[in-house]
Amino acid sequence: MSTAVTGRPTVIGLLLGETRARVTAFVRTPIAAFFTLVFPLIVLLLVGTLVGNAVLESRSGVRVAQFFTPAIAAYAAATAAYTSLAIGLSIDRERGVLRRQRALPIPTAALLGGRVGAGIVSGTAAVLLMVFAGVVFLDVQVVWGKLPAAALTLVIGIACFAALGFAVSSIARTPAATQAITNGTLVPLAFVSDVFVVGDDLPEVLSLVGGIFPLKAFANAMAEAFNPFTAGAGFAWSHLALMVAWTVGGAVVATRRWTWETPRTSSRTARVSENGPPVVDTRHAPGSGTSSRPSVSQKGPPVEVARHAHVVEEGVVRRSTLVRGQVVDGILATVRVPSSAFFTLAFPVVMLLLFNAVFGDPELDDRGGIPLAQHLAPALGIFGMATVTFAELAERLATQRDRGILKRIRGTPMTLGAFVAGRIGAAVVLGVVTTAVVLLVGVLLVGVTVPPSRLPVAVLVLAVGIATFTVLGLALVAIAPRAEAVSPLANAALLPMAFVSDVFLIGELPGFLVTIADVLPLRPAVTALSDVLNPTMDIGVPWARLAVLLAWAAVGTVVVRLRFTWTPRRA
Repeated sequence: MSTAVTGRPTVIGLLLGETRARVTAFVRTPIAAFFTLVFPLIVLLLVGTLVGNAVLESRSGVRVAQFFTPAIAAYAAATAAYTSLAIGLSIDRERGVLRRQRALPIPTAALLGGRVGAGIVSGTAAVLLMVFAGVVFLDVQVVWGKLPAAALTLVIGIACFAALGFAVSSIARTPAATQAITNGTLVPLAFVSDVFVVGDDLPEVLSLVGGIFPLKAFANAMAEAFNPFTAGAGFAWSHLALMVAWTVGGAVVATRRWTWETPRTSSRTARVSENGPPVVDTRHAPGSGTSSRPSVSQKGPPVEVARHAHVVEEGVVRRSTLVRGQVVDGILATVRVPSSAFFTLAFPVVMLLLFNAVFGDPELDDRGGIPLAQHLAPALGIFGMATVTFAELAERLATQRDRGILKRIRGTPMTLGAFVAGRIGAAVVLGVVTTAVVLLVGVLLVGVTVPPSRLPVAVLVLAVGIATFTVLGLALVAIAPRAEAVSPLANAALLPMAFVSDVFLIGELPGFLVTIADVLPLRPAVTALSDVLNPTMDIGVPWARLAVLLAWAAVGTVVVRLRFTWTPRRA
């Protein structure tokens, strides 16, 4: 650390120290590292495999990946500087970390600048990783003469999204709201900003919408710095100017709305852990005088059975009553938290409407000529169901186990079986609702048809799918060493499966990927429900697909029986 002549640390030294601390925290946060480094890398390799990497010019050997690699690298950098920074700030503000840091004899520039510095470090690391993978696996060529343009674009892009991250964390009242805003804006924008959509002309309206926001400018500016066909130094001045304008706007909002403490609010509150979706304590006791608002404890939501006080006083604790109460609590714990509600209920619907607007409604020849939306609606419904029954359920139970909640339940009238059964029931209800909502929106807005005669088989497919992913969620809790690892593991499994299961990318897969995807649980569930609801096909009951799901359920059951524990694992 740099020091002045007096021996006291300089602002630069403090800034570097804070940057080092923030980078260390980033590395030790699996979910942040996954979405910044691993997820974009998976997308890059999958896009290169699915879209193909044809040679554009035989003489130079330039391939298609030359242009989508820098775009995905820009997305990774934006995730580091925008999503991770904003969520980290919101969490630290709610925990009182920012307030305590403000009391230290450290300049504000060093405290907040260290977070920007960490964003620059992690964002640069993400870009270097994408470029390295592109060079090694996809024959991407580095245009050495345009490296200064690439460096300037990276700096401006990270500064832009860091300013927007500060702005969002200043506006959002809770970490849960911050998660919903950042992920709810960045992911959909990626589909209209030349990041996830390769080789398709967007509708003019969506192209204009994408052009307003900074992600498309960042992606296109990075692509220009890697374009070997254009002359000049590679500086995309118009895109850089747009990012500078967004930087100024974000900085103005952050400056005017910034606070070191959590804003006081009378609305429901929610606590978000750094490892993933929020955990809400929804204790309420109708008729007992207890507040119906959820309360939050720094050590985690306590077990509350006051809801059933009248039953306990009578000396009769009905298991069905306890389970029903936990089902309701589990549902409320999801719908009251913005980030959980968004990703389990709203995200599949948003993606259905977005895909329909981006790609139109072309006919799928390999599925009997049905419109694209007819396949996407059940596919995204299954994805939403898997999100809530696999990822969401696993993260919540693992968090409750590690906080000792499951262990403490033994000292209450609530039984462990009733508690877990209730939480599983909540996931099942939400899984059914998510699928139904996506199909309903598809019917009402994008012309999806649901043949009434197919509904019994569709219900059977959905029931088997829910059972399978619920058991796999419990198996994930059983094998995860700690709660912080559950969300990265769930996303590392679910998101890549979505890209090879005709959910996010529709097209012909290479033969080896088809073979792999067919034995994983998501593609059989997606294909089974899509085929059952396909009016041009009459497949009856898709026994082969259901057999794959049941096999995974059996494997998950074995893992749960052998490895599941109610008590926190020793570190």
